[in-house]
Amino acid sequence: MHKVIDNFLEPKLFSSIKNHIESEVFPWYYTDRCTDPTIPPFEKIDYDFYFCNLVYKDSMIMTDGNTWNLVRLLLEKLDIKSLMRCKINAYTKTPTLIKHKKHIDYDFEHKGAIFSLNTNDGSTVLKDEIEIKSVANRLLLFDPSIEHNSTSCTDSNRRLNININYF
Repeated sequence: MHKVIDNFLEPKLFSSIKNHIESEVFPWYYTDRCTDPTIPPFEKIDYDFYFCNLVYKDSMIMTDGNTWNLVRLLLEKLDIKSLMRCKINAYTKTPTLIKHKKHIDYDFEHKGAIFSLNTNDGSTVLKDEIEIKSVANRLLLFDPSIEHNSTSCTDSNRRLNININYF
């Protein structure tokens, strides 16, 4: 079961978050695989990487104060009892659309949200092959303990989203 909410944030708040993350000085960190390398298939495929800014994990704020203060305003719009993890993802443009490996975020039932920062031809694909397109200011709510996968994009320099795991 999933839910999609378009125009989730008011335009001014959305623009503030998007502009901060799209700025030339926003810190991105390279991640060599889009999913856990211990999950089959084990071979590395082309374009199996992304950039990330880990915002929150293991009860700790992991990012800078400006980023946390902006993302916190998004988090406050969700019914979060306990935040597990929050990260900002950037998948780069690829010549053809790449579907990353199916995965689960954690192996127990919990809530998840993917908030899209830009519109492109990338998507999140849920277990039953339901494709949720990346549309700016769109929120996808789902249980990330159920298999899903991300994709790259081909019509924008990068696909940007905020991934949230919580109770």
